[in-house]
Amino acid sequence: MSYGQDSAIRLVRAFLDRPGEGRFPESRSLPVLYFTGPHHIGKTTLLTTLASRLRGNIPHALLDCAADKTLTRQTMLVRLALGLNEKCGMYGRLPFPRFAAALIAIRTPVSDIPGTAHREMTAALAKARGITRIRGILTEAVPGLASTTRFPGLKTILRLGLGLLIDLLLLIPSARKVLLGRGVAWHGVKNTDPVDRLVSMSQSAHARVPDRAALDEILLGAFLADLRDAFHVRRRAGRRVLNCVILLDNADAEAGKEFLRQLAKERGKEEAGPDPMTVVATVLPSAGESPFQADDERLPPVGPIEPYLGRPRLAIWLRNLTESQVGQMVQGKGALPIVGMSPPAHVRRVLYQFAGGHPWATDVLVDKLRDRPEQPLSEVLDDALTAQLRDRLLDGFSTAHVKVLTTCAAARDVGEMNRLEGLVEPGDLAVIHDRWSLLHTSGDAAVLQPVLRHLLLRELADRDDDSADGWPRVFTWLRERAGHDEFARHYHALALGEVESVVGWLVDRLGDPAQRPENLDAGPWLAALEAITAAPVRNPPARSPHKKVDTSWAGPWDSRPARVAYLVSGLQLAGDPLTGLDRRKLHKEIAGAYMALRGAAPSGRDVFEPETERHEELAREWPASKDTER
Repeated sequence: MSYGQDSAIRLVRAFLDRPGEGRFPESRSLPVLYFTGPHHIGKTTLLTTLASRLRGNIPHALLDCAADKTLTRQTMLVRLALGLNEKCGMYGRLPFPRFAAALIAIRTPVSDIPGTAHREMTAALAKARGITRIRGILTEAVPGLASTTRFPGLKTILRLGLGLLIDLLLLIPSARKVLLGRGVAWHGVKNTDPVDRLVSMSQSAHARVPDRAALDEILLGAFLADLRDAFHVRRRAGRRVLNCVILLDNADAEAGKEFLRQLAKERGKEEAGPDPMTVVATVLPSAGESPFQADDERLPPVGPIEPYLGRPRLAIWLRNLTESQVGQMVQGKGALPIVGMSPPAHVRRVLYQFAGGHPWATDVLVDKLRDRPEQPLSEVLDDALTAQLRDRLLDGFSTAHVKVLTTCAAARDVGEMNRLEGLVEPGDLAVIHDRWSLLHTSGDAAVLQPVLRHLLLRELADRDDDSADGWPRVFTWLRERAGHDEFARHYHALALGEVESVVGWLVDRLGDPAQRPENLDAGPWLAALEAITAAPVRNPPARSPHKKVDTSWAGPWDSRPARVAYLVSGLQLAGDPLTGLDRRKLHKEIAGAYMALRGAAPSGRDVFEPETERHEELAREWPASKDTER
């Protein structure tokens, strides 16, 4: 089952419609829909889901362009035509007579002698149409032929022989359609004999240096002409109210790129006209291509698609699952309960914190949690599971680049990675900047995929403290280069465990409660607190996280700095997915600290009260444990 892909499926559905109030629905000039995004974001799943929904209802063809290294544009077209030719509900079978005739010509070697070549090609076309059966039924057809003045008589037939008879019949347009099919006549452009043109195609195909580009252009033109005919002229055309669909997985493989380039060229011809084909392709992001360059996937499903008509392509960046969609996956896969939790908000939250909604990683983790329901995520992530996630997500990366990427995981986003220059070689940073298959968007910033960052931060935490690229060195480097970015400086200080300096800065920003200046606004202070406490915890506790908070502050606990200290340490632990599952007391204490700060600023009640209530609710969601209730 696919999760979180409803909007993408609705988008594709919007591009299948064939409007029109006349006898036949009309084709429109549609863009190729390119779905892109990081590794294992669900691109292949999207296509297989679409194929399952189209099966038996709408003609479609699904092709993995990377599965066969010998795939060419010609073999791609053959496979696509075979897929679209499958019998399908009210559509019946989509015929490809023009395309078939061109294929026969290309695959049939003929003589260099014009007359002989013409007869050889005619025989090949006739055989494909079953015309050689005329030999057995010819005498039965003679009376009808003899009574028709447009056909030669029996004596003439017997005297001239079957081969010449077919040649004579081909001179009659109506007979040519019967014997060779309507597909052959299409090749007779500019008053040329269609068989002669097919002969030329054969000779070009079997030349010492075949003109494959020209032949592929003819094949694609015939393929599209057949589709236009099937959706506008033939008997079932009026009932074909939705386009046929081409689904190309890994379309950035060479064969896929060549096919799509040729398709764009063919569609760009003035005489071509729109075709009744919706093309959906999946590709990895190109070097330097980011989600910020993609089109907004939310627009077409909720509004008219006319602004996108006539464009060659529409790029849609597939996003990670939302927290709600992660919950749907948890519930759909039956991964409940974890340590007796009900409702499953905890499972959803922990999974979303760690994987950030990455579909494949979330799916793997849900299965593992289902098998080990009473263990915190940090214990479920054993060496085998860590290696499975890491190796799949970093497929294609060298050991050296993985080491660099591990160092870069300390940075909050891709922009901040630039501050690591000097600790990391510029060339290595450039490699990461170009690999959007690793990245994710968070607001206006580009960040590492959350699941990948959490895995790499664990590796960074395991490095020796004295190492040149160990945890203390890397976070100190970033803190010292934060410049005027106070949030960044204190974020990295907190990652280094410097709670006291962070608390001092936050207390100063909160102001003197005795003065209570009327212009003091707690909103920005809360935003600063949230940004800073997103810092990673080097060794989050697997059990009783509130006890770690109790040891984070050396001063008296009845002071305002102590309340801020509890917020800083508590929120940092609560935001780390590898913190233990028994968090009831942790959230209770966070709620209490917020409540104590409500009088610190004129707007404090309005700003801090919702946070107090939110953490009280979170505390109720977590199950009680013996340790928590002491």
